[in-house]
Amino acid sequence: MSALASGLRRLRRSPDANQNSLLLPALVLIAVAFLYPVIAMLVRSFTTSPGGLHYYKDVFTTGGILTILGRSLMTAAIVTAVALLIGYPYAYVAATARRRRLGLALVGLATASLFISVIVRSYAWLAILEPHGVLDDWLGHVGIRVDLAHNLAGVVIGMTQYAVPFMVLSLYDNMRRLDVRLMRAASTLGASPTRAFLRVYLPLTLPGLVSGCVIVFITVLGYYIIPAILGGPQNTMIGQLIATEIQTTLNWGLGSAEGALVLLVTLIAFTLFYRASRQTRGGRGHA
Repeated sequence: MSALASGLRRLRRSPDANQNSLLLPALVLIAVAFLYPVIAMLVRSFTTSPGGLHYYKDVFTTGGILTILGRSLMTAAIVTAVALLIGYPYAYVAATARRRRLGLALVGLATASLFISVIVRSYAWLAILEPHGVLDDWLGHVGIRVDLAHNLAGVVIGMTQYAVPFMVLSLYDNMRRLDVRLMRAASTLGASPTRAFLRVYLPLTLPGLVSGCVIVFITVLGYYIIPAILGGPQNTMIGQLIATEIQTTLNWGLGSAEGALVLLVTLIAFTLFYRASRQTRGGRGHA
C-alpha cells in the first residue's frame, strides 16, 4: 500500500496532474483487485491455525511440494524457450514485412487464439494429441503411433500455444520501433547479413526479448488449467497444487503459504530478468 501512496503523491506533484489523474482509477483497481488479495493471502498463511511459520515449515520440509515447484520452474523455462524460438522469427517476419497490412495480419493471426477460451483450446489439443486422436490417426497410416497427452510433452505443447501470442506481441512492438537503415548501414560497412543480424539487430531487440520472456515465464509458472487437462499426476504443477489445497482439502494455510512461495519465486525471476534487461541496455549504450 505504501507504493500506491507514493504513486499518488508523485501524481499530485506532476505538472501534468490533470492528465495523470486519469490514472487514479487504474491505481485504485490495482489496489483492490491485486494488492488486497495478495496481502490477505500472506496474512492467512501466518494466521491460519496453528499459525506462525507452521505452514512455511511444511512447505520447505515436504519434499513433494519442492519437487512440484522445481517441475513447474523447469516446465516454465522450457515453454519460454520454445515460445521464443517460435515467436522471434515470426515477429521478425511480421515486423519487417514490406506491407504494413501484411505484418498486422500476421500479428492478428498469431493472437487470434486469445479470443478463444483457454479451456476450449486445451480440450482441442487433447483431441489432437491423445491416443487414437487426430494426430495419432494421421500418423497411424504410416505406422507411427504417438501419445502426447497426459505427459510433459502435451503440457509443453498446450502451454506454448498459449504463450506464443504474448511473446510475439512483445517482440513485434520492439521490432517495429527499430530503424531498418541500421542493417543497411552494417551491410554497407562490410558486415554479412548474419553478422549484421547478430551484432546489430539482435542486441537492439533484447528489451522486447526480455519482456516477452518475463511475461511468458511468470504466466506459465502459476498456470493450472492447461496442465490439469493435458498433463497427468506425474506432471502436476504448483498452480494445481495450490488449487487442490484451497478448493479440495480446504487447507487455506498451506495453500496460502505455497502461493507466497510462488510469489517470491516470481519476484526473484522478475528481478533477474529486469537486471538482465538493464545490463543489455547499458551495454548497448556503451557500444
